[in-house]
Amino acid sequence: MSPYKSPLQGYENADPLPTTINPDGKSLYNPPGPRSAAYDEFPKPIESSNNGFDFHIYYMQNVESELKYARELHERIRREFPELRIYKFWEKPVGPHPTAMFEVNTFNPHQTGAFFSWLVVNRGPCSSYRVGDMDGETVAFMPRPTTILDSALDAVGNTPLIRLDRIAEHEGLKCNLLGKLEYTSAGGSVKDRIAKRMVEVAEKEGKLVPGKSVVIEPTSGNTGIGLAMACAIKEKEAALRALGAEVVRTPTEAASDAPESHIGVAKRLEKEIPGGIILDQYRNVNNPLAHELTTGPEIIEAVTSTPSTSTHPSSGKVDAFVAGAGTGGTISGIARALKKSHNPACTVVAVDPKGSILALPASLNIADTGAAYIVEGIGYDFVPDVLSRAPGLIDTWVKTSDTNAFDAVKLLMRKEGVLVGGSSGSALAGALAWFKTDEGKAVAATEGKNVVILLPDGIRNYIGKEWFLKMALQAEPTPLAQQIASVLKRPQ
Repeated sequence: MSPYKSPLQGYENADPLPTTINPDGKSLYNPPGPRSAAYDEFPKPIESSNNGFDFHIYYMQNVESELKYARELHERIRREFPELRIYKFWEKPVGPHPTAMFEVNTFNPHQTGAFFSWLVVNRGPCSSYRVGDMDGETVAFMPRPTTILDSALDAVGNTPLIRLDRIAEHEGLKCNLLGKLEYTSAGGSVKDRIAKRMVEVAEKEGKLVPGKSVVIEPTSGNTGIGLAMACAIKEKEAALRALGAEVVRTPTEAASDAPESHIGVAKRLEKEIPGGIILDQYRNVNNPLAHELTTGPEIIEAVTSTPSTSTHPSSGKVDAFVAGAGTGGTISGIARALKKSHNPACTVVAVDPKGSILALPASLNIADTGAAYIVEGIGYDFVPDVLSRAPGLIDTWVKTSDTNAFDAVKLLMRKEGVLVGGSSGSALAGALAWFKTDEGKAVAATEGKNVVILLPDGIRNYIGKEWFLKMALQAEPTPLAQQIASVLKRPQ
């Protein structure tokens, strides 16, 4: 598309759009300084791009208010982001839907995540955003799903953030307890996000060739489901096979560096199968980046867009974030989004199952080193590369047991009506344990504090698991059961 002369005459001095302000009086976009030091601790968002990055904002056709907003937002970005290099604005149809589009380019990859987070938080009524490299290839996309979607991949992400008020009341918490329901994503888990991004970027780089490449991935299941869905446009194995994937089972007790482990077997298959490629969620920078550019901004937007009321007072920011750690990509990426562009003081709590070695300080892991655990999707016997150890990113670690996790699953199901898996229970159990620490007690006792818990997946993949069957089928009868029995014994 050729450059188009900007039609902004008369809008150069337009009033800024309303900005969500934190209680400290600062805008949501607070770039830390000095930049050279602040940004170096984070990996570059897209290492493969050599030309820079652009941002496209599309507006619905023939909607005058949105066109006016496009002009004003364009001017506001020019004022607030002078370091962004090029600005282009088109006011003409592009395909059947948009009537206006503008493009912002930057050659500073560190700026990408901060700007994108700011854009999402302040987006207003625009239809969609696309972030890509400067040749126009899509790298990230955040649609507003108000129309028919082109494929299941467009239904990845944009998951709801819900109040867990009944659990908060049950536990005596005064803070706002919020759950991010990742099982509402198209593939049923938080792993959809990284699968989509890893596949799309690998295709763009020519590493993954549609129709020729064979995607091989060591996974407990959820990443595999996401990858199978992305490549394809009774539990995890059944879902994987239904999506056209082949499943190779490996012994759970095998060490990660053993040839018979899921990682060892995957590497062997990659070498011997023509076109084989491991996208490698444990090392792939697009794992945490998917969350830095989507999950984190979604959480920020939901919290900052929800007004404080007398019944639900709010600080207007995310005060604490709790998530389980597996590969570490989820918690690392979201933590960066929260701390870089939203609230540097946000407390990030990582949850690690007993028997895993991810927690810091390492002394937390000693008592249960090598112990077996049933909860899937979190914890490892090695530290994945995408789990950030950067100082100040993850503030504290909590260890949880299977019993803690499954009790919390039951609590989520019975109190909130959400059918979640074991790792979601671990996340809630970790949050409840953190609330018993001095720092956690202070947050729990403060009205308006917002604590977000990531709930990675639903119960679909665990319906046949012994722990769930025991919970569902061997549960103690409720008082209602006695009442029903009494009614049915009466003659009609």
